[in-house]
Amino acid sequence: MTTVRCRVDGCNASINVTEAVSPNVSFICKNHPRSVQVKANGRVYDERRDEADKEVHFQDVQFDPDLARSGIPLGTRHLVHEETEE
Repeated sequence: MTTVRCRVDGCNASINVTEAVSPNVSFICKNHPRSVQVKANGRVYDERRDEADKEVHFQDVQFDPDLARSGIPLGTRHLVHEETEE
């Protein structure tokens, strides 16, 4: 079993990996602000670029509740649905 430690200096977080890994493997845990993560990865922190996804918000529900209340979709009243018997 290989123990991989967080790349940020002074951080004690680690993960244990049972599979074979590269000798150069590393990871950065989520306990650090984005600026520290970027610097630990060897890049210069640019707030505009590195925080671009900060305001991303995914929908709160899987299906839109308004769709369940909808009737026949607009423009489809001419379609006839035949009932089939099995």
